[in-house]
Amino acid sequence: MGLAMQVENYGSAAEIRTEITSELLVGALDYWVSISPSNGIPPRSALDPMAIPQLLPTTYLVDVEEDGGFRFRLAGSKIEELYQCFSMKGKTPQEFIGDDAEIISAPYRRVKDEAVLFYRESNESWLTSSQEYTWYKALLMPLANDGLRVNMIFGVQEFL
Repeated sequence: MGLAMQVENYGSAAEIRTEITSELLVGALDYWVSISPSNGIPPRSALDPMAIPQLLPTTYLVDVEEDGGFRFRLAGSKIEELYQCFSMKGKTPQEFIGDDAEIISAPYRRVKDEAVLFYRESNESWLTSSQEYTWYKALLMPLANDGLRVNMIFGVQEFL
């Protein structure tokens, strides 16, 4: 099955904001900006789940591993339900979706390497033919314990 990309952009919070067509993801971006220090990237410890209850079912955290790979730390209940999968916790993109892992790994790499945000609007035909939704919107935001080197990615998705 193929992937029919509609929108895919990398950039700063201000640049990405102009592309987002989802109130949920604008809220996620506003939250990320609110916890960001003026001179760097927010650390994971700045995320407060109590401040973003509306985002939790569609939120995921991805660890950047020492070897540059990625591993899901957690995924919200709606993400796992709609992807019709086992728990994503502790899985790599390859373990999660196999041969199509590069579709999600490539944006993770760029967010990590360039400390930029990523926004995508797309269909999910590459994942499953039995999904209950047709389109999704995703926002990836870097997190860095030292404020500079990305060691985690904070993602939020909306399903349409």
